[in-house]
Order: sequence, then structure tokens, then C-alpha cells
Amino acid sequence: MVTEALSAVAPFTAELRGVRWFRHRSYATVWLNPAAASPAPWARLYGELVERFPRCHNRARGFTPHLSLGRTRQPRELAAELSARLGSHSVLVRELVLLSRREDGPMQPRATFALGTSELGRD
Repeated sequence: MVTEALSAVAPFTAELRGVRWFRHRSYATVWLNPAAASPAPWARLYGELVERFPRCHNRARGFTPHLSLGRTRQPRELAAELSARLGSHSVLVRELVLLSRREDGPMQPRATFALGTSELGRD
């Protein structure tokens, strides 16, 4: 079902620009914004997956495409430093990597899927 959903989404260019953070109870996750140029391809990707997996939607906040950079208790300082260091980059998004965690462990890659095809990507 995942390969079917992702076969409907062609590879696309993303603009990585802007470091932000999500606040949690005792820390914040600092992340890079991959939808700086346009959220449209990310919304399409998300829509294709939610259509096939309707019970796996994000919380009420909605979907926020992001590339996690790390955790900190001082997100403002780290976000400012990383934003200055990283700048802006255009990248071609060709694959989706399925991540999951088991119990309290870290997120781990479980499978890689190529966009625009019905094939699994590389491992």
C-alpha cells in the first residue's frame, strides 16, 4: 500500500531553509524546514499516505514536514546558530524513509521507498 501511494508522487525539488523547533515537556526538537519554497509537494505526499492509512494521521496540529536536527533545552540559541551555518540548499527528494521507534528507543529506519515508482528504494 505504501508503494502504491508513493508511486503517485513524482520526485520533487525541496528548498531546505530555516531552522525551527517543536517544544516538548523537558526539551525541544530543533528542525530544518524542507518546505521553505513550497509546502505543496509535501502536502501531496502526506495526502496520498493518509488516503491509504486514514487512522495514521497526525495530531490536530496538522502535518509539518521537517528534518530533525537534534534535541536541546535552548532551542532559540541553537536554531540561530544552525540557521547561520546551514543557510539554504535545494535538494531533489527521490525517496521516503519509514522511521519508527520501539518502546523508548530512538527512531530507526525500517524501509526506504522510491517516489514515482512502485518499487522499494535502497536500504
